[in-house]
Amino acid sequence: MTVMTLPLSELPRPNAAGMDDLKRDNVILMAKRIVRDGLLNPISIAKAGSRFAVTDGKVRLSALHMLAKSKKLPRGLSRVPVEITQGGITERDHPVLLTEPELVRRILTAELSGQSSLAVAKRFDCDIEYLLKARTLDKLHPQIFDYFNAGHLSLHQAAAFATLPNIDAQWRLLQELGPFAHASEVIDAILAGETVIETADGEVHILPSRSPVITPFPLSRAA
Repeated sequence: MTVMTLPLSELPRPNAAGMDDLKRDNVILMAKRIVRDGLLNPISIAKAGSRFAVTDGKVRLSALHMLAKSKKLPRGLSRVPVEITQGGITERDHPVLLTEPELVRRILTAELSGQSSLAVAKRFDCDIEYLLKARTLDKLHPQIFDYFNAGHLSLHQAAAFATLPNIDAQWRLLQELGPFAHASEVIDAILAGETVIETADGEVHILPSRSPVITPFPLSRAA
């Protein structure tokens, strides 16, 4: 996805006369969210001759125009993040205009304030599974958590390591896998609970077990 910015004045204006009360209420709520949380996702547009047509984000764009008209538009949104598409709705499991560490910080802060999971998911345009992954970060080895905050690991990758209960095993595995920790097949193997995987370079790795076998004490021989 390539995101660019365009002046709000160059983007289509909503037809206020054709907007019913329900749509108007949705736009007002969106305007309040944008003032509070910023614009979380770009407006999706497609070329229609010499003009643009909005393919996804009409409520967000209407809210931006409403804020501009009332002189309440945040200064940083005088130019609007947009993505050029071929049409249709862009499916996402989380916003793309925030870094993942910042998004996760906001999600966890909102949950700590007492907001329900459904309310938080709606507020930040993400699904419940994404929220569940965010909650696993407190189970990470501190250095892996630092890697996530620095942007070296995605939430999906970090949450995979968090499924291993032993944090030292998490760190040893990350060191052993090296750059292949980013490969989707490795992360999927960790999540699936596999114990042996082969990386793209032909190396075979033994993954820490989530359910270590407890070796019983040997029976003493009779004297």
